[in-house]
Amino acid sequence: MNSLRDLTRADAANEANCSDAEVWRWFSSAYEEGRVRWCLSAGLWYVSVDNRHLATEPDFDAAIRAARENALNRAAKCGRRPRPTNKEGVVTIGMGRAREKAAAA
Repeated sequence: MNSLRDLTRADAANEANCSDAEVWRWFSSAYEEGRVRWCLSAGLWYVSVDNRHLATEPDFDAAIRAARENALNRAAKCGRRPRPTNKEGVVTIGMGRAREKAAAA
């Protein structure tokens, strides 16, 4: 029989998995769109999104998470919606600085 402790632990694991999936979906989308860059220098990971340095961390995972959080906060402060991740049926076409969305055939 599952105890309350086991159920709490399972709920925490499920929440962590969902959060982790959101981060890596964001990263994959940003990577495919050429919006994210990173480098390792002197034992620190430097991460830039949309040509803005947003995170410096000793761990790659932590740097990507911090960059995502900072990118979302930055978009909210500027009154912009964060760039959407690629969803089924939507293709993002880069055209210089402008971007157009077209329905996938």
